[in-house]
Amino acid sequence: MKLRVIAVPVICLVLLATACSSDNKSGTSTTSGETPMGKTIKISAANNGETITVAKGDKIEATVESSAGIPFTWKIVDVNAEVLQAVLGTGAPIPFVSDDKVGGPLKFAFVFDVIATGDSPLELALVSITDPKEVGKSLLVSVVSK
Repeated sequence: MKLRVIAVPVICLVLLATACSSDNKSGTSTTSGETPMGKTIKISAANNGETITVAKGDKIEATVESSAGIPFTWKIVDVNAEVLQAVLGTGAPIPFVSDDKVGGPLKFAFVFDVIATGDSPLELALVSITDPKEVGKSLLVSVVSK
């Protein structure tokens, strides 16, 4: 009986200590906007013409906007695939609360993983769906990966 009285609290203490301990073998920490592999750099039309510096393992999230119902769509025009890799599903519309009027704003997100060091243009363009040579808007940034 005495053994059972002692064993139960000891087991509870061991379980509690195990549950409270943190085993972070990678030595990495994350904060808002960061992933364990790197940080996420967000760009938009306001960054057009800029040079951004990133590191291998970072992500670049480019958000662009157009009007719903127009015969144009956003496309990747130029990127160095040896430095930046488009994430599957990139370029899809993202949920966006608007006034639900015809021709209201529609946002698209393009996400790229920085897979190597080097330089890359990152150019997105709003192109006509009937004539891809017709460009409505564009977003061009120079990416330097160190």
